[in-house]
Amino acid sequence: MSGIIVPIQFSEWMSNLVPVRKKTRKIHLCIDFRNLNKVSLKENYPLPKMDHIVQKVAVSSKMSLLNEYSGYNQILVHKDDQLKTTFTMPWGTFMYAKMPFGLKSLGASFQRVMFIAFSNEKDVFLVIYQNDLTTFSKSDEDHLHHLRIVFQKRIKFGISLNPKKSLFAMEEGKLLGHIISKNGIHIDPARVEAI
Repeated sequence: MSGIIVPIQFSEWMSNLVPVRKKTRKIHLCIDFRNLNKVSLKENYPLPKMDHIVQKVAVSSKMSLLNEYSGYNQILVHKDDQLKTTFTMPWGTFMYAKMPFGLKSLGASFQRVMFIAFSNEKDVFLVIYQNDLTTFSKSDEDHLHHLRIVFQKRIKFGISLNPKKSLFAMEEGKLLGHIISKNGIHIDPARVEAI
């Protein structure tokens, strides 16, 4: 949480800190934003259709699957709205300077920000679904050029990628529950087994 919270005095929007045990048995600290979410307007920015994303990428010979690191926490909260994210801890009250997890319209807001940041690249050689950026190209040379553009935009807008979850210059890959290659689109067998 370093760098995303700042100490404050008091707020009418005060939220509580709630410890939650993850599957890994580690304790994760969450903020209970239910009171704020009750009075917040829902943003209705649409998520892209998954079949549209899969079909766009399927015609390519190279793809890179890029995953943003803590994507939501990379988006700045407007100064006027930071007070609304106030939460209390044993050693004081704090508010977020960047978007915290648990807000009502977080997914829609994040998708809108990503579409604005990559508006010229979207659906030309890049598809975006939440914090996943998929670059697709017809040749190796095009792919390097497309990746360079995406990385320049990433630097410009301060978007960090998670190298452990990013895969580069693949001819086949898993995307949104499908296995995609230049040979077509197939359902991921692991998904079928799970059902």
